[in-house]
Amino acid sequence: LDADDPSATDPDEPRFELFGSLGAPPKAFEGSLSDWHLGLSGWMELIKEQSLPESIAERCDLGFAVDNYLRDMVIEPGCLHVCLKFGKVFEDLFSAYFDGERLKYTLTPEGDVSLTHVSHMSFASFFRFCVDFSIF
Repeated sequence: LDADDPSATDPDEPRFELFGSLGAPPKAFEGSLSDWHLGLSGWMELIKEQSLPESIAERCDLGFAVDNYLRDMVIEPGCLHVCLKFGKVFEDLFSAYFDGERLKYTLTPEGDVSLTHVSHMSFASFFRFCVDFSIF
């Protein structure tokens, strides 16, 4: 590293920063200090590996593949037919079981962000729906 170059950073700087803030194990930790240090070292190596451009690209490719797989399933002719045929029933069921609202952020054609309230079904309500219709 060039000491005169202000843009040069030490690659181990995040490691020292993490060890400084998490250097001592919590009281509930039952292992030894070397176990704690070994765990932190492994965690830092994992973070370093996952920050590599190849790892990021792999995660993006995997996300893209999963998105396309799910979209292919949704636009399957049988699924489209059921959604078109029974869409009103699905809307009524959702209206009966939703239990809250969330903010939805959308980007307008002008580049502004608009906020709208949309209905939301929590996991508890979804589970209740599944139990009511014997899906589980």
